[in-house]
Amino acid sequence: PLLGENGNPFPEPRPKAPDVNPEIAATRFAELAMGDVLMELALGQLVKQNGETKSVRDYAHRMVTNHTAIQLILAKSAAASGVMLPTDLTPEQMQVLERLSAFSGEALDREYLWEQSLRQPRTMAMYRWQYDNCDDDKLKVFVVGTTPIIQVHTRIADELHKKVNAQEIRLIVTGK
Repeated sequence: PLLGENGNPFPEPRPKAPDVNPEIAATRFAELAMGDVLMELALGQLVKQNGETKSVRDYAHRMVTNHTAIQLILAKSAAASGVMLPTDLTPEQMQVLERLSAFSGEALDREYLWEQSLRQPRTMAMYRWQYDNCDDDKLKVFVVGTTPIIQVHTRIADELHKKVNAQEIRLIVTGK
């Protein structure tokens, strides 16, 4: 809802995204990228099952489909480079997933897109830096092939976020 408890017209603050320094070694990038993949799979499944808006569920379906493929390609690239990848969500990611799991329908759609509006630019920055600076040939191939997909995810998430959360964004920006 647009009004919080006690009739507050401003939405409850959402958790801030942790800062991610994109200037990271290729092996650490692979670990973080796989963590991101696991999170996108979990969030996408949640929204596919419990979201309401067709465009948001379609986006979640795209995220699951694309990240399933990204997971396989990244695992192969990382194995060729001798990088061990995570297989589970971090405690921080679990907290986000649990928070979003408390919602369903349109409320889940809105919260998911707020989360994506924080996640996608960070992910894009990480991929861009690796695209320009990756020092591992096998992982560089992964980055070059995956960056355009991440760009599309970022663009679609931004468009959907502006549409689905238009009233709340307007309240935050204008105070009206």
